[in-house]
Amino acid sequence: MNAVSVPTIDLTLDDSDDGSKVSDGPSTTRLPGLGLSKVRKDMSSPLKQSTQEDSLAPKRKYEALDDDNTTVKRPSPEQEVITVSDDERGMHNLRDEDKEIFLKNAFRSLQSNSTILQRKLTRREQEVADAEKKLLLHKRTSPGNEGQMSKTQHILVEEAEISLKRLKTKRNHTKQKLDEVKGRMYDFSERWNSFVAEREEKIKQEAGKALVKKRQELLSQKELIAHMAREGSLSEYTYKSMAEELDQKLNELNAQGETTVKQPSSSPEPQKHIDPFTKSLDTAKELLAKNTSRTEMTKRTLYQQLDVIRNYRDHFQRGRECNVSMRNASRDAAEILFQNGVKMPLVYDTLQDYGIRFRTHGITSVDRRAQYYKSLEVARELVRNSNRHFAIKVRIADSLNVLLDLRQSIDAGFPPKPAFKLEVGRSCVELQEQGLKMEKLYENIRKYGIVTSRSELDFLQKYQKSEEPLSIPDEEPINYPMIEQQRSQFTGTDDLQIANLYSADDKEHIRALLENIKQDEDEIEGETLTPEQLTVNLLRHQRVGLQWLLNVEKSKKRGGILADDMGLGKTVQAIALMLANRSKDAACKTNLIVAPVSVLRSWQGEIETKIKQSAGFTCYIYGGGGGNKISRWRALSHYDAILVSYQTLAIEFKKHWPVNLGEAGKDLPPIPQIKALNSLKTSNEYWSPFFCNESDFYRVILDEGQNIKNKNTKAAKACCTISSTYRWVLSGTPIQNNMNELYSLIRFLRIPPYHREERFNADIGRPLNYKSTDYDSEDRKRTMKKVRILLKAIMLRRSKTDKIDGEPILELPAKEVEVEEAQLEGQELEFYSDLEQKNQKLAKRILERKAKGNYSSVLTLLLRLRQACCHPELVIAGEKKAEGTRVATGKSFEDDWLRLYRRIRMMTNEQHQTVSKSMGMMICFWCMEQLEPESTCVLSGCGHLLCDACVEPFTDEASGASNALTTEKGILRLPCKKCQNRTMETEIVSYKLYDQVVNQSFTEQMLYAEFKSEMERQKMRAGKSYVPDLNKLEPSTKMRQCMDVIKKVLDKSDTEKILVFSQFTTFFDLFQHFLARDLDVPFLKYTGVNAQHRSEVINRFYSEKDKRVLLISMKAGNSGLTLTCANHVVIVDPFWNPYVEEQAQDRCHRISQTKEVHVHKLFIKNSVEDRIAELQKRKKELVDAAMDASHKESINRLGAREIGFLFGLNTLQ
Repeated sequence: MNAVSVPTIDLTLDDSDDGSKVSDGPSTTRLPGLGLSKVRKDMSSPLKQSTQEDSLAPKRKYEALDDDNTTVKRPSPEQEVITVSDDERGMHNLRDEDKEIFLKNAFRSLQSNSTILQRKLTRREQEVADAEKKLLLHKRTSPGNEGQMSKTQHILVEEAEISLKRLKTKRNHTKQKLDEVKGRMYDFSERWNSFVAEREEKIKQEAGKALVKKRQELLSQKELIAHMAREGSLSEYTYKSMAEELDQKLNELNAQGETTVKQPSSSPEPQKHIDPFTKSLDTAKELLAKNTSRTEMTKRTLYQQLDVIRNYRDHFQRGRECNVSMRNASRDAAEILFQNGVKMPLVYDTLQDYGIRFRTHGITSVDRRAQYYKSLEVARELVRNSNRHFAIKVRIADSLNVLLDLRQSIDAGFPPKPAFKLEVGRSCVELQEQGLKMEKLYENIRKYGIVTSRSELDFLQKYQKSEEPLSIPDEEPINYPMIEQQRSQFTGTDDLQIANLYSADDKEHIRALLENIKQDEDEIEGETLTPEQLTVNLLRHQRVGLQWLLNVEKSKKRGGILADDMGLGKTVQAIALMLANRSKDAACKTNLIVAPVSVLRSWQGEIETKIKQSAGFTCYIYGGGGGNKISRWRALSHYDAILVSYQTLAIEFKKHWPVNLGEAGKDLPPIPQIKALNSLKTSNEYWSPFFCNESDFYRVILDEGQNIKNKNTKAAKACCTISSTYRWVLSGTPIQNNMNELYSLIRFLRIPPYHREERFNADIGRPLNYKSTDYDSEDRKRTMKKVRILLKAIMLRRSKTDKIDGEPILELPAKEVEVEEAQLEGQELEFYSDLEQKNQKLAKRILERKAKGNYSSVLTLLLRLRQACCHPELVIAGEKKAEGTRVATGKSFEDDWLRLYRRIRMMTNEQHQTVSKSMGMMICFWCMEQLEPESTCVLSGCGHLLCDACVEPFTDEASGASNALTTEKGILRLPCKKCQNRTMETEIVSYKLYDQVVNQSFTEQMLYAEFKSEMERQKMRAGKSYVPDLNKLEPSTKMRQCMDVIKKVLDKSDTEKILVFSQFTTFFDLFQHFLARDLDVPFLKYTGVNAQHRSEVINRFYSEKDKRVLLISMKAGNSGLTLTCANHVVIVDPFWNPYVEEQAQDRCHRISQTKEVHVHKLFIKNSVEDRIAELQKRKKELVDAAMDASHKESINRLGAREIGFLFGLNTLQ
């Protein structure tokens, strides 16, 4: 072997140092790439030995490794240079202590050399790459001489080739030296092993085996904790405590005289050195201290941010989970420092490697996270397209998946554990041996203390075979809540409060929820008997449901959500529960059932018919029967069940709220304390029987619980304030618009810890808010899993297709769905194409403008396209109607127009928000029909919308309501059906006027000009209202489709009946003409707002055999009806909410249906209906991601991207 010097090089330099700087002492920095000292656990490793004995070694000359262009300092005669030949000549003559020092110093020197050569190799690689680019640039010929090169260009190319060849030679030479150094490191490690083996043999010969084993175990433990302290897994305090305990045991052995042989030097305290990360933070702190332009308060705040970053790095390197709160705190700290001029590229890059995702642009020069994932994706593509054997491709794919798991775990706040590091190392070696050169990726992985070469991996595995776990005391956690509080004071935000961290109580509550999941899975399979007091026998799935309800009431939860599909009997299961677990305490026996007004009588009827009289179960409708109410709790408590509407309970809550607290329900705590609330009331205030100190219900049941989805409504706050032993929600659609609506239900159920809003938002609300940039798709997937787990713990949901013991819950006839497709032709196609082209341009301009009122304008354009698919005449009639729309009723500008203008200007922000939300739904709350902006009215007292035709019936019914009022002038104040807020009958305004005032910002002068124009238009329109000439019209393609279906059904059977659903009642106005003229088929029409007329239509459809076709509005008839006398359903026009159509189909596909149901969906190809069909699919998948499919009227709301997609302006991606 050639004699080669083994220098020791100072590695405490900045990363920019190329290694030419020399030092006067041995380095204390280990090789990051190898990571051997970090991961090796063998007690004999030289990497874990002390440097305290380095003073015993003779002085040596330290020289820099280089291969060219670097001045190498030679040792002077008086300085000794250790070479390999020294070892060969004289090592056997050295004492054991000197051998130990020699081997440790030699190995450390080789480590230093390896680091310098690795840096130099990286620089050489970059120089080669630059030279190749330069050569490629010279080889390009000029545009004027295609294919020829000038003499000058030849010279430049030759020089570039020579330069490239020279640089490649340098690079190869550097690489060869690096390989030699690593080989020598391996040789020295083998020599160390031999040395240790010899020493151990001497120890065994000089002492008894038992005592040697005992001592060796103690030394191994001490070596292990020293390694863990160096690695950062143990604090200095914990290390000293454990080391003193082990030293005491070793001294006891020595005192007994049981061993006198000197062992190899024991493990000292971990080496203390300032790594570049810490050095950067310390330098920043020093510069801040010297800065005179900042105030002391600002400096202290920035110091705190530096500490946050330091603590996070330490926490990560200890291998501990870094939750969202910690990551966000560190991210915000780094961004605050960066924005205040503190530039620390190495620190910011390290944080990015440790899972921090910055929002501030430019804080890091390169997105390493994106590079990491891109490298994996490119590798997958290359392997997929290669000609490797399939088995090898599978192995490579598995290794790439391991690397993907590593980065995803880090991004989720989980640093790699030692076992996983070893697995990642094996994967890196496998990929390199398969020829995948991803040097940047491997370099990134090395920063986590993971080996990436075969020699390093073999070295590591060899020293991990005889590991024994050591019990280590718990470390004191970092006080992140205090850090977050300081950060919030600096930034002025409190988005991430201390509630984001799991407290001990929160952990206990979550653990209880998870335990209940398993318990529920076991117990739900059981069933209980039908209560004796019921007059009917429960179906099997209802008995299973009753068993689940009883089990939950026995658990700590004491409540939950029953979310069975419509028609599975949620009401009868709730009644059975009230009987099966009836209160034995006469002072607390009352069940409170809160439900919409429309179903209170149904509940009363179910209770009276389903419960035997002998049970003595009494019920009372509070506020029903002409407004009958009980003023005292004592009177209410005599009943077994109290039925009350959401609106009535909200009014009671508002009236009961203490006067000196201001707005009712403001700042309501998660679990309101009625007694604390009542302590603020005076005796002369109104006291509701629902909220007195003694008002303690046995059970509260919210039917159609989605009515409290908005946590800010009075109804939601009233329900949450009610005191009870058990709490239940009945709803087939517990989640509607978004996941935040789930919080209101959980708050009502009082499910800890998520009944606290800040905790719910931290774990669920913010990650699922797609407007937030703090979370990516992986975060949202994990959060959605958390939601499913939470729902599993508190919710029971069955669909009609579910099975028990292999048998369906309900034996319903089959349902066949047929899609009838057609294409527009001739004049219809020309009309549609012109309209689509015009509306696309308008929609694009409107969406780009992003002004108020744009949403309703775009929906109007979309409405016209949908109408054109049904019949062009619907578009013409709609536009004519829009032209004739009145801005305001009345011909006096002062008394009518200006009065309503000023009323709109007085509406509150909350009322304006209600208008916006209602326009998003485009549904009249009274008749549930599709709204058209030109015929829409606004209730100025609340903001809810209804169509022109519904104003009169709404006024008639609302005027007779118990909470309607009359002013001194005799003007009625009408309560809204949805929110109970009142609007004066003379202050119901047109949406057109509302749009002009709010969205178009009309002034009084502009309004007067509009008034004058409107008066002129009315004179011109007098007696000229548009009426289509039906005799000149021809049936559209859609109408011919529909009539073909009807004709086939009528020809095939003499008894089967047909339901024809459409969004547009104007379609039926035209279609009935052709139905009578071309088919001569008797029909009925179910539209309008007259409840009595609708009831008569349904009765006639059942009783009159010749009435076999029912034209029925999609909104008016998609729920609340049983039409099992028909078994054919025609869906004329698709709607973007798929559950509206499913509800329409369920009118006849339900219990008591005896025939096979046929659904005919009519589609126009190459039109907006194609895109609606795709949107239906996407929305259904979105809802199913959180829970099983159920009708979701909530998906009526369309976003800007979805609207653009429907107009063909963009994709859904």
